[in-house]
Amino acid sequence: MRNKINIVHVLGTLDAGGAETMVMNIYRNIDKNKFRFSFIVHGNRNYFYERELNIDGVDIFRVRKFRIYNIFSYSYDFYKLFKREKKWDIVHGHARSTASIYLLIAKCFKIKTICHSHSNSSSWKINDIVKKVLQYPIRYIADYFFACSLSAGEWLFGKKIVTKKEFRIIYNSIDVKRFSYNTSTRNEMRTMHNLNNEYVIGNIARYIKPKNHDFMIDIAYHLSKNSFSFKMVFVGDGDLKEQLMAKIVKMNLEKYIIMIDSNEQVEKYYQMFDLFLFPSLWEGLGMVLVEAQTAGLQCIVSEVIQPEAIVTDLVTKIELSKGAQYWAEVLMKTPISKNRDKELTVVEKTNYNIRTSILALEKLYQMVVIK
Repeated sequence: MRNKINIVHVLGTLDAGGAETMVMNIYRNIDKNKFRFSFIVHGNRNYFYERELNIDGVDIFRVRKFRIYNIFSYSYDFYKLFKREKKWDIVHGHARSTASIYLLIAKCFKIKTICHSHSNSSSWKINDIVKKVLQYPIRYIADYFFACSLSAGEWLFGKKIVTKKEFRIIYNSIDVKRFSYNTSTRNEMRTMHNLNNEYVIGNIARYIKPKNHDFMIDIAYHLSKNSFSFKMVFVGDGDLKEQLMAKIVKMNLEKYIIMIDSNEQVEKYYQMFDLFLFPSLWEGLGMVLVEAQTAGLQCIVSEVIQPEAIVTDLVTKIELSKGAQYWAEVLMKTPISKNRDKELTVVEKTNYNIRTSILALEKLYQMVVIK
């Protein structure tokens, strides 16, 4: 394998989140005659993308989850891995909160290092504050700095780093043909979920705080009070699922909101929707918004969405401070898109087309190894 560039990606999980999906898109499209991927994940749970990687024979290594108090044993997990696995040319770190730990250890073994920022904010809980402190040294440790947007780069690395030649914006690209509008798929999916005659409002995201499902449930409440005929569909998994289900029951919204687990054909759900709702509290980019636009959906999003993610005229931005009732009023006035298949050619010409971006990334990996 020494004729290939060996890259290990460090991720929190291999679930169907934004960073994980981006890495999987790269994995599926990169030239496997030149590059070999492996993965380091945290924890022992079986994750969403593991089955696909196991079928392909891709190595997946595990380290313990970081708990602040176990910093020494956590560090030792990486030390053992890097000492034993001598094949890696690059460590590409997506787990930003502890990147200063494992990237520093990687450099001790003369492995080239990349840190990749996928977000531009986090909460102020005590654990997150500690992680913010840990993140600061990354700008002095990593060899190269990647980010999904300029603001995500500035947030994690600082404004000086994003002006240097070692910084690159890496667009979270997709196979646009997978997400292009298809009438047959729409009819199939709506029949499967008994939604043939419904106005379907959709969201695809993990059940975590930044995705703001609480607010979407509040919007559903106001829509129901206005006698608006609709179904709201959440596609995802995550720690807040049970909490959100309890809120739906408490607000008597069971007949309006459907929760569907993540699956390997998530692109089909965009066809089923009539509108995409995306009121995130913070986003590094918001790749699902690009996917929704590719599917020709009208999109209503929060003001935090980065301008790089808006590539068509289908997107309406609203401040979260205006409240759920105002959002509901805008939503009820938003028409369903016509000629949904026309957006494919728009997105194909952007940096979000995986066919274009993968060539640039391959050159970057080659540059990192050589320098």
